[in-house]
Amino acid sequence: MGTGMEPLIIEVGDYLASSEGWFDQINDKGKYVTISDFPAIWLQRKLKREYGTSKIQNFFEVVGIRWFGKSTIQVHKFFLPELIYLLAKFRSPLALRNEIINNTWIRSMYEDTKSTEVDFKRIDKDMNVRLLPFQRSFIEEYGIKKTRCHLRGMILSFDCGLGKTITSLSLMKALGCDKVVIFAPKSTLFNVWVDHLNRFFKKVPKYWVVNQDHDPKDAEYYICNYESMDKIYDIINHIKKGSKVGIITDESHNFLRLGSKRTQNLISLRDDLDCHDCLLQSGTPVKSTGIDIMPLLRVIDNYFDEEAQVTFAKAFGVNTLIATDILHARLDMMMVRKTKEEVITLPEKHEQDLLVKIRGGERYTITNVKKLLKVYGAERSDFHNKHMKEYQEEWNTCISFLAGHKTIGPSNEFRRYLDTVNYLIKHGYNRYDPRLVEDVVWMNKYEKDVLMPAMSADMKKMFKHCKSAIKYLDMKIQGEILGYLGHLRGEMTSALLDAIDLEELINGAIKKTILFTSFVDTVETAAEKLKALGFKPCLVYGETSREVPQLLKQFREDKSINPLVATMQTLATGVTLVEANQVIFINRPWRDADYKQSSDRVFRIGQDTECYIYTLTLDTGEEPNLSTSMKDILDWSKEMSEAIVDGTRGFAFSDFM
Repeated sequence: MGTGMEPLIIEVGDYLASSEGWFDQINDKGKYVTISDFPAIWLQRKLKREYGTSKIQNFFEVVGIRWFGKSTIQVHKFFLPELIYLLAKFRSPLALRNEIINNTWIRSMYEDTKSTEVDFKRIDKDMNVRLLPFQRSFIEEYGIKKTRCHLRGMILSFDCGLGKTITSLSLMKALGCDKVVIFAPKSTLFNVWVDHLNRFFKKVPKYWVVNQDHDPKDAEYYICNYESMDKIYDIINHIKKGSKVGIITDESHNFLRLGSKRTQNLISLRDDLDCHDCLLQSGTPVKSTGIDIMPLLRVIDNYFDEEAQVTFAKAFGVNTLIATDILHARLDMMMVRKTKEEVITLPEKHEQDLLVKIRGGERYTITNVKKLLKVYGAERSDFHNKHMKEYQEEWNTCISFLAGHKTIGPSNEFRRYLDTVNYLIKHGYNRYDPRLVEDVVWMNKYEKDVLMPAMSADMKKMFKHCKSAIKYLDMKIQGEILGYLGHLRGEMTSALLDAIDLEELINGAIKKTILFTSFVDTVETAAEKLKALGFKPCLVYGETSREVPQLLKQFREDKSINPLVATMQTLATGVTLVEANQVIFINRPWRDADYKQSSDRVFRIGQDTECYIYTLTLDTGEEPNLSTSMKDILDWSKEMSEAIVDGTRGFAFSDFM
């Protein structure tokens, strides 16, 4: 400091620990809470020391500084639980926490709230179901947590096979909902939801299923797949006639992008139906990162508005384990989580990688694949450069037509479109530039909704042929390279299938067998091989998706039909298949959640036989390959999701309630 004297440093933590009555004021107005005389510097230091980053402190803002390290901070109401959680974790004075709790909405979280909404007599009156203790407990907790935390619903996060479907239907009945809208994967509409309505109600309720010849008038249940959510608006007046509307969203981990059409549809329908009971159900609500829960928060948390969303992304939207205990604490407020190990006893599950050597396996080593991709990328680049003159001529023809169009040509939107294209041609696409990303999203929608409908069929075909090469050739080539990589994986997967003794594996199982893959070609290859071996396989994939309920019924009831061969995209969720006790993954899925969902088709309530889960893995010795490298991605995904959902680090809000 120029005086030769050391400055006097006062440890803020020590000062706080010995002080009482220093806390002055809390101003709770509108969306934000202002807290005066708050130890912001102390908390920032604690956060940096604990998490190694300053990003987490973005959830509060210092708006004024005073003496002794105290400040005035502003906190969005949504983040008050995080603030209380961290103050408790870092053992701040109890008086500080109590002042915030007693003078904000957080007080309701600590009150002895009893729900008047839930009535189990309604279930007993209309349903043939004996709820297990953990299912009944969830329904009881729903009413309490929803009220305490000012929510519009909750997350039902039972492991696969623990009866989420029957629990959700029972909850809606206990709440007295006279209209229930169900959004679910297409493959489960009849096989799961209609089946449950038929089997577990004393009198089968009237229901409407999207794209079927069902009368929506006077229906109690409206069942719709994600892709057809818009069609609910065609019958919305029938649903609004209900005095209390509930929404069930099955496999809600399929709503991971806040900006996606299906997520925005869910939020809009919640508002348009004035629904205050939105049940999101998933055994894996977070697949990899903390940002995954943002759509769920937007649907069921009254305080999670657009401003809170931006702050949340800055503080917690990171691809590391940073702050996962904080996110787990948030989930604890809005979710009831149960694992199989906690609530039921099932036969043992055995999981094993089957190492398989194939002729020419070195083709799929990571070293060789990189060479193949490099050569392929160069070939595609040469191809497109040779055809660039053709692309440019086609582009000029289309743009000249659009410029001369009486409504499109003079519009500001068309000028914005051309400016965006010119910028991409000159500078390329940068996915880290939020403004450019927004412009490109708008541009693609503008092409689809305005430009292409104005073109003739031939010109539309020409436009599709040239536009990607003109706007972002590098991205087009990158997409082609990724497609080639997928082709190599599919090729390797079929080779693995051809190299194993399927007959021995299937005949060695006590019950039936399910084969899972990501590739349609592999399903068809497997079918041919199985038929040649004398088996009668059941195939569930894109080509047979409309027949899934009948196919599964045959698989369950016809002893001669075995095995079932399916793509994970078609059959990973919502189906109970305890008639089988063996699952073979012909290829490893990208995410641990997908692996778990698929294998749990057999490992669930009702299974009475030990289960065997095998994953075919290419053996190239110590040299990593396309098969073994997938495991690294899978392990990362598993680590991330477990840390957030199950709290493998940190603790929960309930520890302080």
